[in-house]
Amino acid sequence: MTNGTSPVVVEDYYWPVKVTTSIFGGIIFTANLCILCFIIKLFVTQPSYQDKYGFFIHLTFVLINDTLCGFTVFLIGIVSVENVTSARTCAILLYLSFSLQLVSQSNIACVCFQRFILSKSIESTQVKWRSVYTKLLFVANLGIGIVAFVIYLTRVDVFYNQDNTGSCVWSRVTDPNAGYIVLISFFIGMTFTFIGDVLCVFIFCRLRKRVHASIDSEVNTVGTMVESNPNNTIHISTRRRQQRAMRTLLLIVVFFNISLLPYLTGSFLNAVVEEPLPNIINRIMFLTLFTNSLANPLIIVTRIGEVRSSINLTVRQTIGNIERCRENLRKRRNWNRQLKRTDLLLF
Repeated sequence: MTNGTSPVVVEDYYWPVKVTTSIFGGIIFTANLCILCFIIKLFVTQPSYQDKYGFFIHLTFVLINDTLCGFTVFLIGIVSVENVTSARTCAILLYLSFSLQLVSQSNIACVCFQRFILSKSIESTQVKWRSVYTKLLFVANLGIGIVAFVIYLTRVDVFYNQDNTGSCVWSRVTDPNAGYIVLISFFIGMTFTFIGDVLCVFIFCRLRKRVHASIDSEVNTVGTMVESNPNNTIHISTRRRQQRAMRTLLLIVVFFNISLLPYLTGSFLNAVVEEPLPNIINRIMFLTLFTNSLANPLIIVTRIGEVRSSINLTVRQTIGNIERCRENLRKRRNWNRQLKRTDLLLF
C-alpha cells in the first residue's frame, strides 16, 4: 500500500496498456463522430421517398453504435482498478462494451434480413423504407443491447482483490464463475454474425443477377439498347444503387469478421492452454474487437460519394474562412500601424 491508502500497481506494461487503449478509443470516437455529423446532415436533407434514405438510416445507427464503442474503450483505458469503486466502474464499462459489440452483431443481421426482404421487390423500396421494417430494426437492436447490459449487471458479480490491481481487464474485476454468461453472449453474437454473413452474400448475388438480367432484357434482337421505356431504365438504376449499397455493407461485414478472428483465436487458446494468457495479450484481443469500428468511417468515406463531397465542401469552406480571418487580421494590423504613425506625426 502507498501511504496506507492506495495499492501499488505492479502490472507489467501498465502505462503502455492504458495509453494505447485510451488513444485507440479516442481515435474511434473522434472518427465516427465526425462522419456521423456529415451523415446526419445528408440524412436530414435527403428526401424520404428516395431509396438512399433507408441506407442513411442504417449508416446512422452503425456510426452511433461505433461512437459509443470508441467512447467506452477510451474510458476503459483511463480507469485503473485500485479500489472497490474503480472495480465496479471498470466492470460496468466492460459490460457496456460487450453489449455494444452484441448490438453491432445483431445490427448486421437485422440490416441484412431487411435487405433480403426488400430485395424481392426492389422497385418499391422508396415506399418501404418508411415501413415497419426500419422501425423494427431499431427496436430489436436497442432491445438486444439493453437486455444484454441488464443481464451483465444482474448476473455477473464484481470481484475485487486488493492484491491484484492495475488496468481495467475482465479477469481482474469479475467473478471467475460467471464465464458461462460470456459464453452464452458469445454464441448468440456469433449466430447473428453467421446469419448476417449468409444473407449479405445471398442478397449481393441476387441483386447482381437481377441487374445483369435487366440489362440483358433491354437488348433487342438486333443487339441495340431500347430507350423507349423509361421505367426499365429507372428499375436498372435503382438496382445498381442497391448493389453499390450492398457492396458497402458487404465491406463492413468483412471487416467485422476479420476483427473477430484474433479474439476467437485467443478465446480458443484460453480454453485449451492451462496457463491463462497475459493481460497484455488479452487487452490486444479486446481491442481487435473494435477495429471494425475504426474501419467503418473509412469505408463510408471511400464508398459514398455524397459523404466525400460534403467533407470536401466543409474543408474548402473552413480553409476559406481561415484565409478571410487572416486577411482581416492583416488589414487590422496595417490599420493600427497607420494610426500609430499618424499619432506620432501629430505629436
